[in-house]
Amino acid sequence: MNDTTGKMIYQYKTFSHDVWVAMSYDEKLSYRQLPVVFVNSLTNEQLLYNCLFWELTGDITLFNTHQEGYIHIYNSFNGLRELNKRNNVESLLLNKLQEITPSDITIDCWLKILITEMICAQENIINQYNETDTFLALQKWIYIFDEITNNKNLGYYDYSPSIRALANILLKANYNDFRPFSESAKFQNYINGTIEIDDEIISNVIDCAKNYYKLLNHK
Repeated sequence: MNDTTGKMIYQYKTFSHDVWVAMSYDEKLSYRQLPVVFVNSLTNEQLLYNCLFWELTGDITLFNTHQEGYIHIYNSFNGLRELNKRNNVESLLLNKLQEITPSDITIDCWLKILITEMICAQENIINQYNETDTFLALQKWIYIFDEITNNKNLGYYDYSPSIRALANILLKANYNDFRPFSESAKFQNYINGTIEIDDEIISNVIDCAKNYYKLLNHK
């Protein structure tokens, strides 16, 4: 994720520390948008890397939930909005998701992994999956959740994107066993990004996801 070779990362105008600190947040955003001509020249993968290396991605951690942070970045950065409009971007994102191995993640790249996972976990991306892609994504997200849960050395890395992605997969499938909990006020607040996951949400989502995976795996 840290290798930018051939990725055409845009070089923004630089400012001295004092000038940058003195700017309002809106001013900073105005200087950190991708030119339309540059965006139009990028492949989906190159655009994704421009999102991952955007200077203000760390703002995702300043909110109560990662989903609130993701929505903020989406609304703030034209590159991320464009990425979500691209044709076949779900295939690229699924491939990037398949490359993630939690035990290999270091503190140097965890933020880029978090951003990648949050993009992959969104409803609009998951709803573009065909049946095969849905199965592969379901399998991978369960694997990521289990790896994080079972590895105490990954204290800085959390599984909230996994739970969000699995919840969106279950919603897409209209999985019967998940429907009662998905209709609860608590889950609606969670999926809208206003509350973070807790043990009840985790338990309901992961249990249903694993049962749904067993069902698909035996078809």
